[in-house]
Amino acid sequence: MAHAAAAIQFALETEDGLEFLRLWNEGAFDVLRKERSEAQEEVYIGADLLYTAIKKAAHRAAFFNG
Repeated sequence: MAHAAAAIQFALETEDGLEFLRLWNEGAFDVLRKERSEAQEEVYIGADLLYTAIKKAAHRAAFFNG
């Protein structure tokens, strides 16, 4: 549940934190990554089941596209 604590902490420190928490709770992680790029990884790890796959794909793409 570290991801929930990280999300709450981020919401407390950012403008419009309730909107952030609403989107996070609804699982709108793609929207949050786009609109709240400053959020720490801990907000997503464990909450967004696709996050690890997205990170691996990005890393692979960066490696092969050099």
